[in-house]
Amino acid sequence: MEFTPHPGTTAGLLTMRVSDDGRGGARPDGGTGLRGIARRLAAFDGTLTADSPPGGPTEIRMSLPCASS
Repeated sequence: MEFTPHPGTTAGLLTMRVSDDGRGGARPDGGTGLRGIARRLAAFDGTLTADSPPGGPTEIRMSLPCASS
């Protein structure tokens, strides 16, 4: 996980990346659990991106805006 502050503010972006060496083909719009995770992140202005070419590997990136304390 990483926290990236926006210049001049205490707000930032919390990002988590998850990867595997599986067979690939994961898609948030494919009826998988990724759609539910993307929907929950969107409720907090977050995002989910998936890079999962056929044959793998897969990398999922989830980001949420946040404030540093």
